Amino acid sequence: MRTITLGDLIAGLNTISPETPLGEPCGKFAIWRGRYDELTITHGDSIATAGELLNAAMAANGACFEGYKGGSYRMGLNTPVWADDYGCYSQYSINGVLLRGGKAHISITKRDD
Repeated sequence: MRTITLGDLIAGLNTISPETPLGEPCGKFAIWRGRYDELTITHGDSIATAGELLNAAMAANGACFEGYKGGSYRMGLNTPVWADDYGCYSQYSINGVLLRGGKAHISITKRDD
């Protein structure tokens, strides 16, 4: 299953006004449990607007994240980004960012088992 890259997420968010609220608030960028060299956007309420998510995504570009069992992993524009909670490996992939009803929505798909 494929998911969006950090660069594609940043590009999509750049097309949306920074003040636009998110349809569902996000938590933060974290290391993804599926692969330590990939990211996830956790659920939560600390990121409430498209601009805040864009700033967090831009901060993740080039940043190092600590793996679950140690090791440091530098993220870049080609890093895949998932929509699982920290520690989860459910494979909610991100398809893109959509503007609907005055809110920015992260379009996700759950892996079929």
